[in-house]
Amino acid sequence: MLLSSHELNEIDQLCDSILFIKSGRIIKKEEFGAVVQTVNFRIMLASPNGAVPAALAGRNVLSQSPDGLSFLIETPKEKVPDIVAEVVEAGGRVVGCGIAQRKAEDLYAEVFQGAKA
Repeated sequence: MLLSSHELNEIDQLCDSILFIKSGRIIKKEEFGAVVQTVNFRIMLASPNGAVPAALAGRNVLSQSPDGLSFLIETPKEKVPDIVAEVVEAGGRVVGCGIAQRKAEDLYAEVFQGAKA
């Protein structure tokens, strides 16, 4: 089903993929929600632990907060439990974690305003 809308919040709630069209041409297509196989996963620690970055060395760590309390990792969705286990095994005390879902508004900004999401 194709839904055409300028209400990006509706897109987030109703759709599992988004398609951007400009001048009659598809300029970007991206899936999100349950369809996505690769996710950006954030894990937050109670206190810095020098062993955690080493435990994540084989992962695609997109960013680490300067205080060493938060890591953003791009990973296949099925590997998320393994990452949490590796952090805990390295001595990290996890206080929060979750998948950082890209929103339609972020994608729109990336496509039409040249911003990085």
